[in-house]
Amino acid sequence: FMQNVERWEGGSRKFVPSVDKVKATTNPTDIWISAATQELIKFVHDEMAAYRLYTVMPALVAYVTQLTNWYVRLNRDRLKGLDGDDTDAEIGLQVLYDCLLDVTIIMGPFTPFITEYFYQHLRKMQPSYADAANGGGNSNPVMPGKSDSVHFLRMPEYDEGRLNHDAVEAMETLQSVVEQGRNCREKRTISLRTPVKHVAAIIRNPSKNVVDAITGPLKKYILSELNAWEFTVVSKEDQHDWVTLSLTPDFKLLGKKLGKKMKAVQASIKALTHDEAVKILEDGKVTIEDVELDAKTELVSKLAFSKEGDNWEATE
Repeated sequence: FMQNVERWEGGSRKFVPSVDKVKATTNPTDIWISAATQELIKFVHDEMAAYRLYTVMPALVAYVTQLTNWYVRLNRDRLKGLDGDDTDAEIGLQVLYDCLLDVTIIMGPFTPFITEYFYQHLRKMQPSYADAANGGGNSNPVMPGKSDSVHFLRMPEYDEGRLNHDAVEAMETLQSVVEQGRNCREKRTISLRTPVKHVAAIIRNPSKNVVDAITGPLKKYILSELNAWEFTVVSKEDQHDWVTLSLTPDFKLLGKKLGKKMKAVQASIKALTHDEAVKILEDGKVTIEDVELDAKTELVSKLAFSKEGDNWEATE
């Protein structure tokens, strides 16, 4: 981060943190990581207020993984200015700075020494850093930059206006698609350097927001991460051409419940078409032989790839 800021400044500009620029970004990954940061802040406040401190550290670790393995990775060229747009590079750096400062403050009580090290570098970019001179860093009011230690600062308050469940859900879907795509490559031992012609994703009951996001502004990230020429989401109406969903009773759970009806129920379930099986999972239950079965707990679902030919590989 510091190296990219120095490159952006280039001796003639000064990087000044601005929350307004963070809020104004239209980049989908910026919106996602900002929303994830605000969700983290809210979660930490709620959990610590309830004295569930043991839940906080795993959430912090998961967030840092998201920040480093996904946000920074997806924006590495942008942050370095390699895209040729210094204005957009600055916005990315603003977002990353905002996330780093918030997570540094939040992690202060849990990892006091490393966060203090981070803070001493991050604080120098704040306009209030000049007020730390002549003992000002030990006086009130405390604020990032002016205060001499991260441990003087209060936990940041979450910004409800930046919470965005749709952006978080869309990014979770992107990550799943990329991870599954990498699994397919590994199964065929195809190097990531070798481009693939087409990646198709079959998503169970995706929201319109998710489909619009991963086939719109997030599509370029999927194509880049999987080194693919084309990416599509298979519509619900066409899924039966790609996969076949089958259901079977959970015999251990249903043995006593069905008794002599077991064979008849098993035969009825086995005769279900793909569309009928999908509807049962969507409804969450089905009644066979006057017995209601819970689709989530009493039925086992299996998805089989239907396309033929060596040019296809599937994973789930």
